[in-house]
Amino acid sequence: MLDWYSGLIGYDASAMKLGMIYEVSPDGELLYKIEPWVKAKSSYETSVQIKRDGSTKEMRELAMELVEMDDGKVCDSETGKVIDVGITAKPCPPVVLKMSGNPVKFLQGHNVFGPGASHIEDILQAFVRALPAELRPKDADAEGLPVRYSSRFDINVMIDLGSHAIVHDWLRHAGSSTRSRHGRPLVSGDTVYWGQHSRRWSMKAYCKFCELEAHKPRDPALYIPAREFAESQLRLELCLRRPEIKRLEDKNKVYQAIGSDEGLVWEFMDRISVGVMKANVAVISPHLKHGVENVLTLWLGGYPVQHQLPRATFYRYRRVILDEVGVDISLSPDDSKVIERAKFDLEYLKAHEVKNIPKHLQKWLFKPGGV
Repeated sequence: MLDWYSGLIGYDASAMKLGMIYEVSPDGELLYKIEPWVKAKSSYETSVQIKRDGSTKEMRELAMELVEMDDGKVCDSETGKVIDVGITAKPCPPVVLKMSGNPVKFLQGHNVFGPGASHIEDILQAFVRALPAELRPKDADAEGLPVRYSSRFDINVMIDLGSHAIVHDWLRHAGSSTRSRHGRPLVSGDTVYWGQHSRRWSMKAYCKFCELEAHKPRDPALYIPAREFAESQLRLELCLRRPEIKRLEDKNKVYQAIGSDEGLVWEFMDRISVGVMKANVAVISPHLKHGVENVLTLWLGGYPVQHQLPRATFYRYRRVILDEVGVDISLSPDDSKVIERAKFDLEYLKAHEVKNIPKHLQKWLFKPGGV
């Protein structure tokens, strides 16, 4: 599903009254003025930041090409091949709406689940039409979908790993035994980040069930069924920023019109390498000190060492054992065998992606265009 969008949307924002911030010198001279971001609130009390900005030349040209063809098709400038992109665009004005936020959460009040990212144009159209009257662009109700200029968008998928415990074992193992081109991941609580501060792309994995415990949905009737739905699910979330989006646009000349889909998550997840755990250690390494060796022996025997050692000691021993032997004593020996066999295999994760929302939850699902 689409989880965040920042960029320009091809609606006429020239008449919007958004206010102005001025800085004046002690002598009364105007130093500068700037139009600030405005927080637009939905009927669910969720909000998105909006302002206005100039449209790009590429946006205007793409919109004109789509409008002239009038059938949702564009011509690839390199191959000359006509491609059906599935949308009929509206003209793009010189001053357009700029936004940053989660339009899905704005429309349905939560982000437990939502419409797929391939519906991005429909989602943005619905978002604009749902803005408060004083913030709506004057052509919000115009026919045709808007073209856009993306500076960031986030896409996520949910994977059913079978149990809440395995989700956390997966995250612990990912935090200690994976790498991307950015190096080792960063771990904050139960969230694992790959390339967190990258200018191009980043990925994170976390337990959606635990996030729901910390940030309950605004609709109390959704809380219990949402927890039950998310209990055994891992969420993978891809964040694409402008340099990487530009690379994808150059690769696919009609990328702006097509949008994106959840397949991109798997494309980038494939760039993360996973070290395989050695769950069955036949020989204890001779380089381990006696105390560390005893802890490893207890762990292999199924003893819960994590709760029997001081926190600092446990994590020091965990690092020594992980570096020397290749096992992670923060996992249970039984579950670690399961994770080693399958849980990090890309095809396994794809096969367990949650694609259908249960019928009893669909009343909380925004369906763009009646999809």
